[in-house]
Amino acid sequence: GVAARPILRVLDAEPVLTPELLELGLWIADYYVAPIGEVYRAMLPLRADTRRARSVRLSELGQRKLLEVNDANNETVHPAAELINYVARRGSVSVQSLRQRFSEAFLDALKEKWLIIDEVDRERTQRQVYAVRLTCPLPEKPLRLSPVAKRILEALATQGSAEDHRQLLNSARADLSALKKLSAAGMIELEPSKSKRRSALHAQDAPLAGESWAEQDLSLVLTQAQKVALDDLANHLELGTFQTVLLHGITGSGKTEVYLRLIARCLEIGRTALTLVPEISLTPSVQAQFLARFGSNVALLHSGLSENDRHEEWWRIRRGEAKVVLGTRSAIFAPLSNLGVVIVDEEHDTSYKQEETPRYNGRDVAVVRARLAGALALLGSATPSLESYWNAREGKYRLAVLPERVEGRKLAEVEIIDMRQEFRETHASVPVSRRLHQEIEAQIANHHQTMILLNRRGYSWFLLCRSCGQTQRCVNCSISLTYHRREQRLICHYCGYSTPVPPRCPAC
Repeated sequence: GVAARPILRVLDAEPVLTPELLELGLWIADYYVAPIGEVYRAMLPLRADTRRARSVRLSELGQRKLLEVNDANNETVHPAAELINYVARRGSVSVQSLRQRFSEAFLDALKEKWLIIDEVDRERTQRQVYAVRLTCPLPEKPLRLSPVAKRILEALATQGSAEDHRQLLNSARADLSALKKLSAAGMIELEPSKSKRRSALHAQDAPLAGESWAEQDLSLVLTQAQKVALDDLANHLELGTFQTVLLHGITGSGKTEVYLRLIARCLEIGRTALTLVPEISLTPSVQAQFLARFGSNVALLHSGLSENDRHEEWWRIRRGEAKVVLGTRSAIFAPLSNLGVVIVDEEHDTSYKQEETPRYNGRDVAVVRARLAGALALLGSATPSLESYWNAREGKYRLAVLPERVEGRKLAEVEIIDMRQEFRETHASVPVSRRLHQEIEAQIANHHQTMILLNRRGYSWFLLCRSCGQTQRCVNCSISLTYHRREQRLICHYCGYSTPVPPRCPAC
């Protein structure tokens, strides 16, 4: 057997990961064959809450020596008496502070005699936030101060007291040492801030106290399909059991409004909600709607945040200050308790797949997390993935459908132009057809805008036989080879395979 070493102390006041997240981590490690340590590291905030620090304490031999050197009958003064008493009075002393009072050689000698023990400890890195205010009005006669001190005092005089010293330092282009010097001089007062940090991420106000979540922003009238879908989802939510529902709603059918009202119902029954979006670029547009509806109850988790913001958002969720989490795939590990609903928007998107260790699919992990929490898992998409749609058809998932756009809006019309026929009629090899040219001119005449996506590398993205319509394909990847005119070669942009341009069509 393995000899277990005794636990010296508990570093955290409470467990960082909940039992639910620990179980989820074990499932990910087993299902995706990932190291369990890497999985748990991905679940934790980026910035460590503690840092390594070396400290010194008295050994058992040192404790006995302490009694000897302090014995009144002992007339000989032990050379280490001062250091032993210094450490004994404090219990544990940092190596850095001891080096300021005693020489390095003296400390090493006592370690060799086993009178003191040098150990690695951990200390909190949580930074104190200070409230800053002027102790008295600025005198009319200019004071002889440094430019930094003047900027701080002028900022306080014009803006008033600061609840967060970091905002003051940012506006005055100063650091904390300058504040402490002014505080020591009695010109300002520094005290621990009692107000919670409110970052620019949460600029909107929360809904008014006592106002029902279900009554928030009901100016939008739901379509009949939205009402049916929402009522069905709300029934599953109130049952408090695990269920996965695929919401198949065409573009513009109002899926986001269904999400928001479902989350409102979830908050009303005292549970929390988690919403995933595939890309950071989608977060700001959805973020505005979430913050307008739920205010400071929303926490954001995505890689676009700074390390400090992400760390503080994580701890807001862990402390229960945020009830709704919005983020990208890594937000699935948000430490929410009493989870009621997990929403995965655009569930078909490949961005939910993590390409670094631990590799996982955020959509599938969301379903497993909902199962562990006894929550509702809602997968939404206008173009569901093949596996999700099959699960819905086979009865493993429930299917909810939004078949029409809001307010009866029409879907965009799509027209495909056969460029082979275009070439036969015009004898011009150009990427813009006559039909497209007419439509662009019509939009310009009506003062409308036109967007053209021309995704091309090389001279032509394929080599096409005008007779039979056959294209030259890669022997490895079965995709069209791209024609590069300078090299006079056909090249595959996936695997790098290349071949000379054939003089005639190999097919016909």
